[in-house]
Amino acid sequence: MLGYGFISALMRKSLVEAKGDIIVATGPSAVTRLAGGASRQVLTRSPDETVGLGWKRPPSVATWRRFLSGELIDAQYLAAFDDAMGGAEVVVGFIAPCAMSATNLHVQIYTAPGEGAGRTFTLCVNRGASALTCTISDEEYDGSDTTHVVSIAAGDLVDLLHTEVGSPVAARGCAAVVLEPAL
Repeated sequence: MLGYGFISALMRKSLVEAKGDIIVATGPSAVTRLAGGASRQVLTRSPDETVGLGWKRPPSVATWRRFLSGELIDAQYLAAFDDAMGGAEVVVGFIAPCAMSATNLHVQIYTAPGEGAGRTFTLCVNRGASALTCTISDEEYDGSDTTHVVSIAAGDLVDLLHTEVGSPVAARGCAAVVLEPAL
């Protein structure tokens, strides 16, 4: 087995110029330098690049677009729910494919809960409530939490929990949260 020192002695050190540079094979017995990518970029196969590799920002976990009351909401995760909701239940859930952070929870319902009633929406990680939550009550139609940031590890179960406060009127609506991959 060849050791690092042996390989280092054979390598043309002039190929690399800066921290993060990598050496890429461009064909048989041919190599070149690929400069390190920008912060938060990952190395991907790219036939459009001269060396067949390129630095790119990773895709969002999901990008969904939906019209809500005439406004386009562009979020990285969007859940729809209907009037079958009752008590406390999970609206939607998924397994996190990578480490990420969740921010900017926005919920809109089409029917206000009614006086003295409400609906609370909480992002849960591995069945535990996080700080990312909002409550829509009385005659309100929307709520949001743009203050809190929740860290999620790869493989975590992420749920949006809906809990009734009092006896709200049946409702349909949508919830959106921004998920940003942690690099």
